[in-house]
Amino acid sequence: MQNRLRLAIRYIIKVLSYFIASLLIIIISLIRPVILIRFGVLISSRLGHFAGNTELYLCEKYSGISTKRRLCFDFFYCEDRICNKQLFSMWKKNIVILPKNFWSLFFRLDRLIRLSLNFSPLLKAHVVKSSKSDRDIHGLINKTPINLKFTKNEIKKGCLGLVELGIPEDAKIVLLYVRDSAYLESIDNRKDWSYHNHRDCNIDNYILVSEKLAEMGYYVLRMGVTVNKALETKSPMVIDYANHAKNTEFMDIYLASICEFVISCGVGGDAPAILCFRKPCVFVNVCPIFCLWTFNSNSLAITKHHVSATNNNELTLKEIFSTDVGVSLNSECYKENGVVLLDNTPKEICDIAIEMVKKLSGSWESNDNDRILQTKFWDIFPYTKPINGEVQHGEIRMTYGSNFLRNNTWWLK
Repeated sequence: MQNRLRLAIRYIIKVLSYFIASLLIIIISLIRPVILIRFGVLISSRLGHFAGNTELYLCEKYSGISTKRRLCFDFFYCEDRICNKQLFSMWKKNIVILPKNFWSLFFRLDRLIRLSLNFSPLLKAHVVKSSKSDRDIHGLINKTPINLKFTKNEIKKGCLGLVELGIPEDAKIVLLYVRDSAYLESIDNRKDWSYHNHRDCNIDNYILVSEKLAEMGYYVLRMGVTVNKALETKSPMVIDYANHAKNTEFMDIYLASICEFVISCGVGGDAPAILCFRKPCVFVNVCPIFCLWTFNSNSLAITKHHVSATNNNELTLKEIFSTDVGVSLNSECYKENGVVLLDNTPKEICDIAIEMVKKLSGSWESNDNDRILQTKFWDIFPYTKPINGEVQHGEIRMTYGSNFLRNNTWWLK
């Protein structure tokens, strides 16, 4: 009896919320000529989207891209799960996030608007479009100010957090983001996440670069919340922060704000550092190749090796893009096309990290052949190709790893 009563109450609340949402749609439609009210959902369950999408929304708003209307008010609601409460707290200082009690109502409002678009296209004006993307195709990151700011008390807290990690306050820090399947399985083990497995990497391949950077005076922190395997090293300046007792949501964001640069295989956790705080990034083991963040002017990249399962030969860049494996986000696609993915070697990862160190210090020496190789790479890269009708790349600002291209000129034939 009690269960039936609960179900009946839930049903009444759901119907009532849809009724209220319908009234709100009518009201915001009537006042649209004077005031534009828009709604958007923050993808708060995944750090990459929570940081990247939200940051780019603010960049577009600052640049006047998202709307030309002077009287425009944007309201956001979140998903049920907040992946990082510190980031949530900081976003609330920049945008209007509705109280949690209203999220279900505005979820239904948003849903009704989207369902009604076929009948009333004008309702599209009430949806915040830019909150869906984490790709800076307009090149705004280099042109707009940083939105996330720490208070004086938070900075003191961050300095104390460094002490607890055994890191001097003025230390040079590099953050290491290496993807495996542990995190996604931890947030929802009922869902089959194996379609993402082609992006996984072996943490052991990052020991060489971590210890080399430590020798050069950097503290290297392996980032993460839940990981499959520990980073094993004897260097006291290499810290497996993902498995550290002082790993906190606050320090995840604080470290992102103070690091020198990032080494990443393109996981969501790197977005606060790269997008929110404009930190340089060394991308390694990127896959698919088409997903390179080409809009980052202070980034370098190399991608996974694509090997034919038939003859064990490595594919050239043209061969990779001759099939769907150059753009596919699904692991099955690589199997269907007979392609085996191999991680970058420890030396390849170390070489491109050293290239970044030298570029940041101004000691990197490029030559005419490097420029020729870069041109060849980007001439083959199909950056103008839309995916599902959407452009993924704007002006090319990224540099592909110079040492890799020097040592693999055959790859560009």
